[in-house]
Amino acid sequence: MTDIAPLFTDARGLLYRPGLLDPDGARRLTAEALKACDDGELYLQYRASESFGLDDGRLKTADYSTDAGFGLRGVSGEMTGFAHANDISEAAIRKAAQTLALLDPANSPPAPPPQR
Repeated sequence: MTDIAPLFTDARGLLYRPGLLDPDGARRLTAEALKACDDGELYLQYRASESFGLDDGRLKTADYSTDAGFGLRGVSGEMTGFAHANDISEAAIRKAAQTLALLDPANSPPAPPPQR
């Protein structure tokens, strides 16, 4: 049996592209986006899937797809903000960071405790 899965020597090549995003840029943008937050994260995702459908030993269907994107989460006080996109680029992360700018606890009081 042979392994037909490609061998990746550096998976970062799937997430980072010259002119779009590099690891240092991702760190810098994440720090900027989360500077007013108590906690948060940026995650990058790349997924490739391949499937084959056989009927009586004959190939009937074949499919290959790839998906890439990111998610940005920020927590400030009792508020949590999320943003995501399918485009892994500095411009897309900057735009997503605008959502986290709305998480300013100074603009609103904390939520009241639950009623009994």
